Amino acid sequence: MSRVFLAEETALGRRVVVKVLLPELAAGVSVERFRREIQLVAKLQHPHIVPVHAAGESGGLPYFTMPFVEGESLRTRIARDGELPIAETVRLLRDIASALAYAHAQGVIHRDIKPDNVLLSAGSAVVADFGVAKAISSSTTSGEVFAITSTGMALGTPAYMAPEQAAGDPAMDHRVDIYAFGVTAYEMIAGRPPFTGRTPQAILAAQVTETPIAIQSLRPSMPAALAALVMRCLEKHAADRPSVADEILHSLDAMATPASGSTPTQTVPAISSATAPVPVRRHRLALGGTALGVGIIALGLVLWMRGRSPVPIPDQPTDSVPAAGPSVITPGAPAATPDDRSAAPVESAASAPAPVRRPRPAETAVNPAPKPAPDTGVVTRLRIAALAARQSAVGRGVVAEQLARGDTLLAGGDSLLRARRPDQAGIAYSAAGASWTNATPHTEAREVQPPAVAPKPVPQPPARQPPADPRPAIEAVVSNYASAIESERTQRIRQVYPNLTAGQEQDWRQFFDAVDDVDVQLDIAQLAVSGDSAEATVTGVYRFANSTTHKHEQQPVTIRMSLIRNREGAWSVATIR
Repeated sequence: MSRVFLAEETALGRRVVVKVLLPELAAGVSVERFRREIQLVAKLQHPHIVPVHAAGESGGLPYFTMPFVEGESLRTRIARDGELPIAETVRLLRDIASALAYAHAQGVIHRDIKPDNVLLSAGSAVVADFGVAKAISSSTTSGEVFAITSTGMALGTPAYMAPEQAAGDPAMDHRVDIYAFGVTAYEMIAGRPPFTGRTPQAILAAQVTETPIAIQSLRPSMPAALAALVMRCLEKHAADRPSVADEILHSLDAMATPASGSTPTQTVPAISSATAPVPVRRHRLALGGTALGVGIIALGLVLWMRGRSPVPIPDQPTDSVPAAGPSVITPGAPAATPDDRSAAPVESAASAPAPVRRPRPAETAVNPAPKPAPDTGVVTRLRIAALAARQSAVGRGVVAEQLARGDTLLAGGDSLLRARRPDQAGIAYSAAGASWTNATPHTEAREVQPPAVAPKPVPQPPARQPPADPRPAIEAVVSNYASAIESERTQRIRQVYPNLTAGQEQDWRQFFDAVDDVDVQLDIAQLAVSGDSAEATVTGVYRFANSTTHKHEQQPVTIRMSLIRNREGAWSVATIR
């Protein structure tokens, strides 16, 4: 809606931001009415709202000033990192909801809540441009909402407009901000808004007629309470959304409070020799000492009796006895805080520690609280599969030298898992399993020969030497991915990125339908290589012609790409975020 300048206020020697309305908007705006509307906004005083200093006119163009905020916008953060951690998302959403609750109580509606208007400074979120859209629409001489002709957008941003706002309903109220809040939350959690990759007109139509994909299906590890809140804010009918922002604020406060169940304590039924099954809270065991020894012996006995074989993770602290079914405690999950008042130890008649048996799924205590993030169940299965591949390799006679390579990758995956980086740990476990699966035995099986005939030596395959610098090969993969996008064919993208999801493919189709003459420039900004896996941060720009406006546009992009190297030394894309 405006051109933005960074200036110095000479009277006080401080930096300020000057926003000048675009000429096509200013042409229909009454400067005096605009100034009066901005004066109302200037009365807002809240720690999470960027205040307005002054408003005026120069050369027929209305402008207003506000303080310069050190930091970056939420839009920049999402473009760089994609999905945000859940805990940080809840914290930032609480700041935004607090600003909305205060402004709505003062009768001020934003009408353009989006990541671009949320600034991140010193770990907090502050909302800019409060009431500016309302000031423009209220001060137009014709009373109409003018269009920004250069982009085809209505006053506001289509991807974040509530259905009633997209339809131009004159009775719209503060609940358009609650809908835009839900879209912003959706993008922080999923890395993209509910509707994207289409023309502005198509997105406006989708806001009115289409139901967004359930957010929890895109981020299964998120708390169910947060998913329900986001989807409720995105209801098509304003009456079905939270009626006031204070209601959102209370829900977010409950999620951030341990007593709400955001950090659930899992319970495992235990049986002593004298009592019926009672729930026992899981406690963190000290590393070392008699208690740990007794626990390990009991665990081994129970697993042997059930015919199951434990899979140890080196150097991992023992949190509890894993339970079958939905109460399985995965590596990397946060430990519950012991509470001696509510969880008395279960003892046998002889006062010795009672063995804890693994409950069947029907016996597992149902925990209504949301699952802790991140969900490492898939990573655990990858590690188990890798260890099975190693056991198979040992049975085939693979030499220790080749086993050691997979051991290094496995240890790296364990370190990444302890560092709460399950995605990269899964890649390392997959690479370890592939290393052991593809390892060549030292000697091939042969028939028993008479003693007089000496066995023929089996030549060892030459050990593959990894290239000194993997960067050129990875740069070639990135260049190939850019060429695939320029082809405007999803089949070509899938050839470079075989793990392309159905949702990603649909997004690409919509993008290609809305643009022409795509030109892509991608460069590796950061590269970290560990054995046969690599993590690359790729930055660049997409240039294209908008098929609706026929104007050339460009979009900066930041991509996080995970790659793996096969036995032949060729790199390929594993995941793209």
